[in-house]
Amino acid sequence: PPKAKSREHKKQGKPHHFRQIPTLTSFHLSPFFCFIFHVTSSLLPYPSLIKPPQMIMEENPAISMAKAGKIIRKSVHTFLTEYQYFTSIAALIALPFSLSVLLSQALFPPSFSLFPTLYAHLISLFPTTSYGFFSLVTLKLCQSLSSSILTLPFSLSFLLFAKAVTIDHFLCLHHDQLPRKSLWRIYFSLLSTHLWNCLLIFGVNATCFCLLLLAFSILVELGTTAAMWGLLVSAMGAVVYSIALANSMVLCTMALACSGVEGRGGFRAIICAYIAIKNKASTALALAIPTNLGLAAMEALFHFRILSLPHLKENDSSKQIWLLSLEGVLIAYLYSIILVLDVIMSCFFYQSCKGDSPSQTQEEIEQDEDGYYYDNLEKLKALEESL
Repeated sequence: PPKAKSREHKKQGKPHHFRQIPTLTSFHLSPFFCFIFHVTSSLLPYPSLIKPPQMIMEENPAISMAKAGKIIRKSVHTFLTEYQYFTSIAALIALPFSLSVLLSQALFPPSFSLFPTLYAHLISLFPTTSYGFFSLVTLKLCQSLSSSILTLPFSLSFLLFAKAVTIDHFLCLHHDQLPRKSLWRIYFSLLSTHLWNCLLIFGVNATCFCLLLLAFSILVELGTTAAMWGLLVSAMGAVVYSIALANSMVLCTMALACSGVEGRGGFRAIICAYIAIKNKASTALALAIPTNLGLAAMEALFHFRILSLPHLKENDSSKQIWLLSLEGVLIAYLYSIILVLDVIMSCFFYQSCKGDSPSQTQEEIEQDEDGYYYDNLEKLKALEESL
């Protein structure tokens, strides 16, 4: 019977339902959930007793949203000012990477044997648990890992080169008095930083799964087989995993911006980015939410408009195939534009975290509408009092 077959698949850990679940938005939504956690924790009464006033004002949700909103508006203004240049980057350089990310959803599992093998191995680590939430998280992790491996050549070439060209033009627009860095120097700095970022993301995922395995093992040793305890541990694991993954994603994004702007690569860029965004986690997460939601929306749109359609028949006209391909390229182009905007926002946010500009004084920057965005303590206090 069908029920017996599905039970056998579950017992064996075989991913029989891979085609039914798209490779979508799980990890793009982590900054959103982490930002909600930051907002909730900042509303509690205890932080004012143990933290300095400047840190409290930085963690105020309204102030973080105001800072993020100004950075987003300034980034969009810069993008529209140099519209032809940035859209050319998205159309000519970043587009192959976007197509590889979107098409990777359709290339596995049939053509990629690592995906079901990895899923079965992770499920076998939890033989006493059959919670749907953990199976879904494991499935999404395997999909993301498989997609990352498939798109690794494109990310090391097209994506990083697009970011290097974007950062180079950003420095020309806002740092014209500084000596111009070589484009290849920026690219190789981004390359070394990106490799370290991959190790960091892999370490975060491995640590979270080890902690989750330890928690379930403790439940088994204590003899608590109730479903309520399993759901509680799963919920706590989801919160911890979302916070860890979102913060690591923000840190990696800022490390790439630091690597391109400062010309330093590798692990030093990650440390520099950590120092820059220290006590500014809420603002960084607020900036990461729009871009990640936009990328998730483009992936969902590509899935439901391209991948979810029935297979084309042999008698279909070439015009229908051409229109379908053109729609897929258009979605990938929008995906590339969001990537370019994310790089511009990261550069602006990194410059605002530094607190100084090599070409302008602080007063000039605050008065210049086209300059960078820097907050002072008096404006933050006035905003907090008005709210």
